[in-house]
Amino acid sequence: MTVTTTLTDRYVWATLRTLPDAKRADIERELRASIEDAMEARLESGADPDEAERAVLLELGDPIRLAAQYAERPLYVIGPSMYPDWIRLLKLLLATVLPIAGLAVGTVQALIGSTIGEIIAEVVLVLLGTTMHLIFWTTLVFWIVERAGSTWQGSGWTLAQLPDLDDGKHVKLSEVIGALGFAALVAVLMIWQQNFSFFTVDGRPLPLLREENWSFWWPYVIVVLALDALVLVAVYGRRRWTYGLVATKAVTNLAFAIPAIWLLLADRVFTSAFLERLDWGTADPHTVLTVIGVLTIGISAVWDVVQNLIRARRARL
Repeated sequence: MTVTTTLTDRYVWATLRTLPDAKRADIERELRASIEDAMEARLESGADPDEAERAVLLELGDPIRLAAQYAERPLYVIGPSMYPDWIRLLKLLLATVLPIAGLAVGTVQALIGSTIGEIIAEVVLVLLGTTMHLIFWTTLVFWIVERAGSTWQGSGWTLAQLPDLDDGKHVKLSEVIGALGFAALVAVLMIWQQNFSFFTVDGRPLPLLREENWSFWWPYVIVVLALDALVLVAVYGRRRWTYGLVATKAVTNLAFAIPAIWLLLADRVFTSAFLERLDWGTADPHTVLTVIGVLTIGISAVWDVVQNLIRARRARL
């Protein structure tokens, strides 16, 4: 009998993902064989296959603990009993608090008229400080609870905590939602900045983007980003990448990247008043923004194509 259910695959993947690549193949074979043997023993006793699988995985326990055993590394940052809860809480806090803090600080700095350089510096400082505080205080609380002689052995682990399988072949729902949300956000910000800007001149809002491009280029950008997101919707519907979908995604990437880079190089993106408003010392704002924009757009487009080709190849294996 071969165990190939999604639940078992998710458990195996959750165990292997923190192990060194060189050990994963051997450990995966050993772990799957162990699960299979344990299931066969239960099935011979008349157990239901699904229930037998769930019981075996629950007996194996938290994948974080199992991975540590395979890697022969102790979980003593906090203590074996509390470590899984500590690391999960810390990851959750970092993923939720940092984006909110960065956005809030950036918005406040922009509203008080700080330069781009000042905004970036302030955001970086706040993110570094917030990260240090989150790690320190979270660790301190767990340390105090453990050293106080608490009998608490953690919140317990259930199968519902298994992460979704990520085999590199598929598009996650979060990716689709992110792409659709990004396209919508760009459209809203492009329209918003025309009449409501962080920058003002004589009390009037200062648009960042050239108004004449609304005759074609800005609507074109919005449409292309929407089509790019819809390609991910199609991939999600197919449940895997194909070379045809990779080619379609590459076309939408190029349809955005080539005009965007050309507009940047031709100085047809930002308004002259906005560039004059930026005070970066001896650095030319147009040159700096163009270099950053071209590198970001170019690298992102190439990386996206390469990543999607890898996914399509894996889906064919």
